[in-house]
Amino acid sequence: MTDLPILTVLFEVLGIIFCGVVFVAAVCALGSRRPSDPATSEPGVQPNIPTHPHAIVVDQSVSWAQLPADSREVFFPPAPYPNPVYEVSFTGVLRSSNGHLADALYETNGDGNFSKHLRWIRVNGLALHHMAHEQVAADRFEHRYTFQFHHYNDERLTLALDHYAGGCTWYGALTVQVNVLPAGSLTRREQRAAELAAKQQEEADQARKLAAQREKTEAAERFAQQIQALCIRAEMFPNLGDSEYLVKFARTYGDVLVKHQDEIRKEAAELLEQHQIVAYLRRHHPIVIDRLLGRLRALELAEQFVLAKRLALEATPATTTPPQKKRLNAGEVRAIKVHKQQVEIGDRVALKLDKVKAKLKVREDLEKMPFSDDDERDAVEEELFREIDEGDDDENTKTL
Repeated sequence: MTDLPILTVLFEVLGIIFCGVVFVAAVCALGSRRPSDPATSEPGVQPNIPTHPHAIVVDQSVSWAQLPADSREVFFPPAPYPNPVYEVSFTGVLRSSNGHLADALYETNGDGNFSKHLRWIRVNGLALHHMAHEQVAADRFEHRYTFQFHHYNDERLTLALDHYAGGCTWYGALTVQVNVLPAGSLTRREQRAAELAAKQQEEADQARKLAAQREKTEAAERFAQQIQALCIRAEMFPNLGDSEYLVKFARTYGDVLVKHQDEIRKEAAELLEQHQIVAYLRRHHPIVIDRLLGRLRALELAEQFVLAKRLALEATPATTTPPQKKRLNAGEVRAIKVHKQQVEIGDRVALKLDKVKAKLKVREDLEKMPFSDDDERDAVEEELFREIDEGDDDENTKTL
């Protein structure tokens, strides 16, 4: 009975040794197999199987292929329109000869984390990181990465993985799905740029609209101020809106108005050039525009009056200038005085004779009249003779 525990321990030791031998043999067998052997792939890692250079076409816009890390290009079908936008998705994990794993972008570090960045994707022979592209999706757990880029090339799209990446040999392949986006599509970066540009344009339009509204408001305020100033100015000259006053003013101060006609016309022109203001005043405050243009109307009337006066002067015949009197000598002057005295004497004699004739005429007429007695006739005769004699001393009755 005492040998039973010893046998049990012995069997256990032998079992451990056998397992160790089997494990070492398995490791040696794995190290001696060729890299192209599909059996080297671990579960979940696609083996390095031969791939076709052409992708499998699902429809006109979708195709897919297995992409090994051997630098071989896989050709995809032509796009249905020129300069297409591709959306390419890489999925899967590969294994290197040194035991590391890698997906489309990352390689595992010493801790087994996918953190070392790889740049081994080639698009038509050009490294993806050297061309304009955008990563639109990434799932490190599923090892799925999606990119978008424009393809400005007349050739077919080709994809490959550089087998020199990481300085070792890689086994397996990545699954690649290529989608051709509809014609006129933009990448997400371009969409964001377009949205940003549209937003900036909208903000600029809004700013311009606000500026225009502000300018319109300021213009309206300036216009109102100008109208108010003109109305106040018109109140200072109420008479200039009265037509009768303008006629009298033009007749009285016509020469002054014509003298300052340049100033008056300039002032009126400055007002009339403001078409919007003039139109507004004519519609809403006609009396204001009449007063402001009153001086111009007065000038027009003054010009008419001045012209009429000058035409009247030209129509009046010229006055004959009297001949200059001859200078008389002493004898001629004396003869003129003598003649004048003779005329005066003759006038006085003629006046006396006229009085005598008048008295005789009175007496003759009185004798024909029926008086009551001679005294009455003599009294009337005496009164008439007195009136005739009084006229001799009246300067207004001198005979010339």
